Amino acid sequence: MHNQDEQAARVLDNLRKLADPLEKFVALNALHDRNEALFFRVVCDNVDEIQPLIYTLPSGSRASVSDTSSSGRAACSSALTTADALRMSSQLAPEGRHHRRHRR
Repeated sequence: MHNQDEQAARVLDNLRKLADPLEKFVALNALHDRNEALFFRVVCDNVDEIQPLIYTLPSGSRASVSDTSSSGRAACSSALTTADALRMSSQLAPEGRHHRRHRR
């Protein structure tokens, strides 16, 4: 069994190997279904890279993805800004792993 740091690094490496943003979106959604804590760890640690995949699907993709959730639960979304993610990350991160806070 690997610790969460190793798992997050492996998830990010696998995501970066995928060329299609829709494939990345589906992979992230599957991760969310399997391991919500790891999903949010990857998102919070890589906000600038991951947020566009979650909230901005490629043009035309929404029509082709009726329900990407394999668990059968209804698809859901929320509005999360970069500032929100950084604030969450700094509050959830273990001591010594805090992100720099940005003020508006």
